[in-house]
Amino acid sequence: MGRNKNTIKNSGSKISKIKDNPAAGKFTAIIQPAVWAVLGIMAVLMALESTSLYGVGMSPDAVSYISVARNLLQGKGYVDYAYEPYVHYPPLLPSLLAAIGLAGIEPFIAVRFVNAFCFGIIVFCSGILFTKRIKGRLLVILGVVTVLTSSVLLYVSTYAWTEPLFNILIILFVLNIAKFLKSSNIRSLILAGICSALACLQRYVGLTTIIAGNIFILLFMRNFSLRDKLKRSALFSTIACVPIGVWVIRNKLVASTLAAFHPDFDLSITQEFTRALNLVTPWFVSSNIPLGTRLVIIGILILLLAAAVILNRIISGKKQRDDILVKTVAAFTLIYVLFTMTASILVNAEANDRLFSPIFVLLILLILIGLEAAAELFGLLLKKKWAGYLIVIAAYGLWLAFYALPGIAQRVTYYEKNGAGLNSAYWHHSPLINWLKEHPLQGKIFSNEPFAIYVVCGFDVRLSPHRLIDIEKFRHQLFLQQPNYLVWYYNHWRTYLYNFEEVNSYFRLKLLAQLPDGAVFIIE
Repeated sequence: MGRNKNTIKNSGSKISKIKDNPAAGKFTAIIQPAVWAVLGIMAVLMALESTSLYGVGMSPDAVSYISVARNLLQGKGYVDYAYEPYVHYPPLLPSLLAAIGLAGIEPFIAVRFVNAFCFGIIVFCSGILFTKRIKGRLLVILGVVTVLTSSVLLYVSTYAWTEPLFNILIILFVLNIAKFLKSSNIRSLILAGICSALACLQRYVGLTTIIAGNIFILLFMRNFSLRDKLKRSALFSTIACVPIGVWVIRNKLVASTLAAFHPDFDLSITQEFTRALNLVTPWFVSSNIPLGTRLVIIGILILLLAAAVILNRIISGKKQRDDILVKTVAAFTLIYVLFTMTASILVNAEANDRLFSPIFVLLILLILIGLEAAAELFGLLLKKKWAGYLIVIAAYGLWLAFYALPGIAQRVTYYEKNGAGLNSAYWHHSPLINWLKEHPLQGKIFSNEPFAIYVVCGFDVRLSPHRLIDIEKFRHQLFLQQPNYLVWYYNHWRTYLYNFEEVNSYFRLKLLAQLPDGAVFIIE
């Protein structure tokens, strides 16, 4: 009875504190989201500034997205720059750009703003995610600033890539599936399924959300019978799988392939894992430090933060809020990394830091959890809670000031001056490309670097002969349309294409123009 009175008394005390200090609730409800919004706007401006001179960064897959969007607007359907069926990537981004194009905005222009705004939304959504588990307001804001100053997130947001929107969908998926697991709210499950479906339509690696969602439902819903779990799993899977299922069936009908991926086991697990670590560790530790040293530094940090979480829980003796969110974030991060690494090895496609960018915000949340636990331990040791937070925030602020902020400033300056990828100063100042601009070729053009020519010149260009094609059949097709040209860059090669000596041995090439970086030939 006395215990109940104490509980009521403590509850009443807490309520009275809230009433006496309405500013605290106002901060959480208004001021804190306003801070995230300001930081999100800063992210948008950074991305737009980075692409202000040459426009959005381009790569071969970016060329596919833009060309498909343009062809959709022209009523040609899902075909790429070479008028081949678009099957290698899912359809969401080109479809979105084509929809915006209906308002008269060119896809190349639209994607620059879409991805810049997506960067801002990522920053804002990270604040929502962090507050679900982190109590320290300044710690949350520093976490959001970390997302804002992320070089990898700015990197993917300055290119015409699928990652920015995909990253938003991952955050929203995690938030909704965690909310469902905590409250069993069907609406949250449906929203998680929709986010999963859109993620799959944005990138095939979005399949990780379907895998993770079903694992979470079956393992984390302990108070439900297996039958109830299977019902909810079936509902989630139906919502998530139907759209991408329709797309891959379409691929099979138009191109006799589900997604144009072919098994290739040339990459070793060790080689790919080492390469991935070499790309991801600079998110937190300078790449000027050898990989082994970086791993030691990060490993020690992980051990210290994990120890702080465990020790803080033992000392406090209380269950932390939203533990299900922590389990969801940690488990999804592991599933995503394993899936991405395995897929990269199976199809011999090198996993790079852009592919791992969706886990950046999730990793920051896990780090913040460890930092908050350390702050509380320091507070207990010093007998002043604010002092513990001050120590951690000061250390975190130093890392931001001396590593993250200079890194992002350097990257913005570099992109602003030099452009990105195929839409960079290098390609805009290419003598061969400038010659092509001045001497438009009337006929079919082949090149070992067709993407840069498409981006800078706007010409329809096809890849030079691929090693998988029947060369005699290719030769016959050439003679059905004349003239045909080969634009060859000297210092650029792709191992899956025939090299110049091989092409020259199969065809009679007549030199039309020779430039410092390449040459133009008529294929006779």
